[in-house]
Amino acid sequence: MQLHRICETLHSKILRLRSVERIVSSIRFNRLWEDSDEKQRVEAGGFIEKGDRQALITWIKQHPSLMIEELFISQLKELACGLLVCDWSRMSRLELIAAIKETKHVIKPNKIG
Repeated sequence: MQLHRICETLHSKILRLRSVERIVSSIRFNRLWEDSDEKQRVEAGGFIEKGDRQALITWIKQHPSLMIEELFISQLKELACGLLVCDWSRMSRLELIAAIKETKHVIKPNKIG
């Protein structure tokens, strides 16, 4: 293997691990970690140890204690579309949250699910 290729590989791994570190250092992740049971923590810990950024993001997005205000705009749009909210594609993040909360018979207050 050439030295250049080794350096590229190392640099790529470092960037991936820094990305995982940034996620783990966030307030959002810390709150979800505290709300997690042992099984969820083991699962997330495995993703962290492997440096699997995408799996960690998926774990966050699918966490059962994630509040509606913490969802990404793409998730809010997907949820609003599924709930048949009128003009969901033109709404801002705050408008989507308000429209989704109006459908309390489908979503528990402040929680997705």
